[in-house]
Amino acid sequence: MTTPAPAAQNAPSLVVEGVSKSFGERRAVRDVSFEVAPGELLAIIGPNGAGKTTLLTMLGGIRVPDTGTVKQQGPNADKRIGWVPQQTAIYTKLTVAQNLRLFARLEKVEDPDAVVQRMLEQTGLEERADDELGSLSGGNRQRVNIAVGLLADPPVLLLDEPSGALDPNAAALASPSEDLEQAFANFLRARGH
Repeated sequence: MTTPAPAAQNAPSLVVEGVSKSFGERRAVRDVSFEVAPGELLAIIGPNGAGKTTLLTMLGGIRVPDTGTVKQQGPNADKRIGWVPQQTAIYTKLTVAQNLRLFARLEKVEDPDAVVQRMLEQTGLEERADDELGSLSGGNRQRVNIAVGLLADPPVLLLDEPSGALDPNAAALASPSEDLEQAFANFLRARGH
């Protein structure tokens, strides 16, 4: 087994160069550039309407920038970027497990049942696996949404206001003394990110 050279270990997973996006006369994102290294957490903070979601959709390949580039690098550059949208993108008439199984198959994970079980455990939703999404609280729906984003073990995970409905002290994410950023960091580290 070979160990990657230190430079390779520190090479960025995501490189964003000069990304801009306009909607008619309104410029939503202007000339954004940055790099994100493996294991690094990056927060994009700004007021409502500042272009955060527009930027995230460009990073995730959902929307094409007017100018600039978004490039994945490294050994997993061929894998899709994970996406957890602000609004839950799950089906309310399906159960928690059915939603996860559906998205696992769409993401073409090797062993959907094993991945679904692991995500149920990691998000603390094992007891709710057979409950319809429509019957869950907003926080539990958001946990399912986060699990969907992590199913394919993406090299980069984009979270658009993931804490909106979550209880930051929820046992599956954090102990009562941890803040939400640390909770997400611990959650992602448990997944090997």
